[in-house]
Amino acid sequence: MLEERVDTLESTIAMLMQFFSMEGNNLAIGNKAGRLELKAEEVSIDTAGDISVTSKADVKIRGLTIDNNADAGFTAKGSATAELSSGGETTIRGAMVMIN
Repeated sequence: MLEERVDTLESTIAMLMQFFSMEGNNLAIGNKAGRLELKAEEVSIDTAGDISVTSKADVKIRGLTIDNNADAGFTAKGSATAELSSGGETTIRGAMVMIN
C-alpha cells in the first residue's frame, strides 16, 4: 500500500516537472503549446496561439516606456470613454488619418 502511494507520488512529481521548473529566482511554467517565465529581471510569455487577459477589475500596464506593435491591425477601444494624452509632443501618423 505504501509502495503504491510512493509510486503514485513519484509519477505525479514527474508529470509536474514537465510543466514547472525553478532555478534560483526564476520560475517557468509551460508545455509544448506555450511558456510563462517569471525571472528576477524580466517576465516573458511565448505561445504559438492567442493570448487573452481578462479581469473583472482594472487592468493596468505601467513601465518606463510601453511599446505596442501589431503585424496586421491594432485596435484600442473604450466602451464609455477613451483618451490619448501626453505631457509632451503627441504624434498621430498614417497613410490617411481620419478623425471623426
